[in-house]
Amino acid sequence: MTCCNFQSWMPVFAVLVLVSRSAARAALVPLSNCYSVAPDTHVYDLSNFYGKEFQFVQDTTTYVLRFCKDFQERTNAGYVSFGSYESGPTLSSTPTTSNFIQEYRHGDLKECENYGTEFNGRDAKVIVTCGNCPGMGRCQESAGCICSVTLEASAKSCVASVVLALSCPEPGPSVVEGFAVGFSPRGKEVVSNGFTQWGYENDEHIDYSFETSQSQVFLYFTAPTEVSKSIGKPSFFVDPSKGLDVKLSGTAAAGTPPTIMTPSILQVDWLCESTDTYLVTIVVPVQGYDPIEFSLLKQCEWKQTKQEVGSSGWATFGWLSCIFIIMTTICCSAGFLYRTRVEKKHGLEALPGIGILSSCLDMCSTDGGDSGYRRADEATTIIGDRPLRDGASTSTRPAPRGLDGNYGAV
Repeated sequence: MTCCNFQSWMPVFAVLVLVSRSAARAALVPLSNCYSVAPDTHVYDLSNFYGKEFQFVQDTTTYVLRFCKDFQERTNAGYVSFGSYESGPTLSSTPTTSNFIQEYRHGDLKECENYGTEFNGRDAKVIVTCGNCPGMGRCQESAGCICSVTLEASAKSCVASVVLALSCPEPGPSVVEGFAVGFSPRGKEVVSNGFTQWGYENDEHIDYSFETSQSQVFLYFTAPTEVSKSIGKPSFFVDPSKGLDVKLSGTAAAGTPPTIMTPSILQVDWLCESTDTYLVTIVVPVQGYDPIEFSLLKQCEWKQTKQEVGSSGWATFGWLSCIFIIMTTICCSAGFLYRTRVEKKHGLEALPGIGILSSCLDMCSTDGGDSGYRRADEATTIIGDRPLRDGASTSTRPAPRGLDGNYGAV
């Protein structure tokens, strides 16, 4: 029995790696705000149905739903608006069903001034169920159909309830609502409300890349308190796998649970070992949810060394300044002790270098011509030698002086 060649199994291992990576798919932000989140936190992207018209005829009235846009009541006298789709879809109140509820608000006000959401006129509630109408057969259209339209009599027919059967797409990954990743403590540039934002999902957006000179990036994680403890330590993989040295550190890398008030920080340090463009994919595991995945594009235009990306010039200057201050303090203290213990000097005379400092001050105060202090008789002579102007008095008052003839004598 011959042993299997390891190289023959390399393609199989590569496929397994790709499958494991694809399993950790990211919840990308939908193409539009036309999406729904199921009670099991899985997202349904309904952007393909955006603006799709569904009609329902009842007696002489035709109800038209333009999906994710508006809902209208059309008759021979005209049409009445029951509101526009403004906010994102909400979950069904019954967690055992796969229904979604959409709100259409701010419709026509006529005869409905005191009804509707916040008294803003007519509105409609559209209950979307995946599949067929309850208790009915299949819809004639493959996209779906309106099962029923009910006007609430208690609200003077100002509120409509619509049941829509829709051919829903396959559910996407689960979403951690409220989780955000950004470049500031309140930032949401990378991940917002559990969705990976455009530009951080693949390597197609070169405008979102990081230059070679930027040796580190700081990312801030925030999450609601109820899911913060479920967030684990992030991991990463690089494509190509060689040529870029990446290290993760910070409170997020240590597994500290992030909250809204106290975000956790993920520090990404990278070193370009060869010239190429690299895709760094960071995966954040969340217990009970699909992992959150986002990518950072790194451009390496030249090779770097650890000294190059190490401490900056200001950091070196700070270290040298600190060492200089410490050495100066030690030398001054040693000189002060020597002059007080050995030379028996006291006061200012015991300070090292006080003699040199005193000599410099004396030179500055006596040299420099007119800029220094003068004796009183010299000042009087200068005043007396000045020419008289316009009949000014020739008498001069001698300036006061000390007992020894110098200013400031003690």
